[in-house]
Amino acid sequence: MEIAEPGTVDDLLADAARHGHAATARLITDWVSQGLLDRPSRRPRGRGQGSAKGLYPANQRHLFLTLLDKRGQGARHVDSLARVPIFIWLYWGDDYVPTRQVVRALRTWHGDGAVNLEQARRSAQRMLTLLDHPLATPANRQALIDVLTDIAWKGRIDDRAQLEQAVRTVFEPPTVFQSIKRAIGRPAAAIITADTALGLIEARWTASIAIKDCKIDEDELNEARQHHLRSRLEYLTERPALQAHMQEPFAELFAPETPQALFDHCALGLSTTIGLQILARRRQRS
Repeated sequence: MEIAEPGTVDDLLADAARHGHAATARLITDWVSQGLLDRPSRRPRGRGQGSAKGLYPANQRHLFLTLLDKRGQGARHVDSLARVPIFIWLYWGDDYVPTRQVVRALRTWHGDGAVNLEQARRSAQRMLTLLDHPLATPANRQALIDVLTDIAWKGRIDDRAQLEQAVRTVFEPPTVFQSIKRAIGRPAAAIITADTALGLIEARWTASIAIKDCKIDEDELNEARQHHLRSRLEYLTERPALQAHMQEPFAELFAPETPQALFDHCALGLSTTIGLQILARRRQRS
């Protein structure tokens, strides 16, 4: 049965049953509150008669089935499922997922409290891969992982000097660089430096705080999407040259993205853009 019309919660449950999924009205209510689904439109019964069951657009009915499919494939946690509406909104637009829904989905992805410790370690390991130098010591690498894990886990930077020291000793080992600054990228356009890495870490932390504190509105989110898409287009144009210029293992950083990787990183990329925008506005005011 092709889904082409809006439907009530009963229609969503019937859609789920036809596709072999177990679902309840409570699940739908929870997913609406978490931004996985949009709120249904109200339908008044008539004067003094209250409201009929709300209607979900056809695209939300399709989204509901996509979320159930993802859950069936093992994505049980809502923070993982939240990337589905974020990804659709980011690359397909408001006709499929409205911005108001993504405001809630981003909060769900960031979580109400500190992130899972294992997630924090994985995030720290990815950043180490980006910053690592072959002559960095194992002790300095572990110190950087510990600092980055602590930041991701707590959602704050307790010691900026410690963070900078940890980044620089791995990215620019003193035995090699001393007072020389290292940069990874084409000679005409350095891509990664210790300072840009510190800026990315601060941007992600700044965005996390703003999103959790409900300080990001729809206008800011739309601005971030436009900036993210422009930056991504520029990167895709430059990517082949960047990869060709790099030596291993850094060439892998600029390898073509798989569809799964694009999905996995959509929320992080959007959050980083939000953080960079907040920091830029702060610098303009200062």
